[in-house]
Amino acid sequence: MNPLEKRDEREKLAYILREKGFYVRLHAYEYLVMFRNKILCSIYVHPAANLCIINYNKVTAKGNRNKLSDIIDAIKKLAPNIKVIVNKVPK
Repeated sequence: MNPLEKRDEREKLAYILREKGFYVRLHAYEYLVMFRNKILCSIYVHPAANLCIINYNKVTAKGNRNKLSDIIDAIKKLAPNIKVIVNKVPK
């Protein structure tokens, strides 16, 4: 069982990201993550498939390279075996 199937664990992920300085809005299995008042990425968790998809905004991310690794580290802290796919948009 993937830990992110549990609501408490998904809320814990939001809390960890907030502690790292992100604004996070969580709705079920979807996260909107902002940094410095700009949308940095959306995260979609599919625990049954053991998959996490991050749609990462390259334009907003300029000058914030470490932020993607902070996000992935937070996810892996709670679900170390989850597969993380990063889509960098716009292409």
